Amino acid sequence: MELKPCITCGKMIQSDGTEMCCSCYSKWKETLPEENAALRTRIVELEHQLENHKASADGTTHWCAECKMRDDHIAELERSAVVWHKYPDEKPERPMCKTLPRPVDWKIMLIAERTHDNSMVYVKHATYYWDRDGTGFFEYQVSEGTTTHWAYLPEPPREEG
Repeated sequence: MELKPCITCGKMIQSDGTEMCCSCYSKWKETLPEENAALRTRIVELEHQLENHKASADGTTHWCAECKMRDDHIAELERSAVVWHKYPDEKPERPMCKTLPRPVDWKIMLIAERTHDNSMVYVKHATYYWDRDGTGFFEYQVSEGTTTHWAYLPEPPREEG
């Protein structure tokens, strides 16, 4: 057996694998139930958190209701965001009419135009039309050379209830 200091008080002890002197070990043994109780309490807290976590439709795990509300709000903002498309590289797709079984003939959208001297870009609404053969074009007010981007109008807000 070798002499080693007690890991708690530093008193030299003959160690046969033990790390504490008898008096420190006795004190530690007395506090063990308190430490175990604290650990049990923490385990219960973690199990409660695990039981109450929510998984959203996209598979994202939410550990609290506030996180889920935040993520749902972000998703709603992303759905309602205006998405700009480069014109004329990308052209609007012809949608189907919601009330009749045929494609629509026109759609109002947002366009971004630059001034002839390129000093500024402004946004306005314009109508995009489709011919019988499906060829699309903007209304006459839109200048093909200055229109840089277009975007679908976002869905209007809906009243809840």
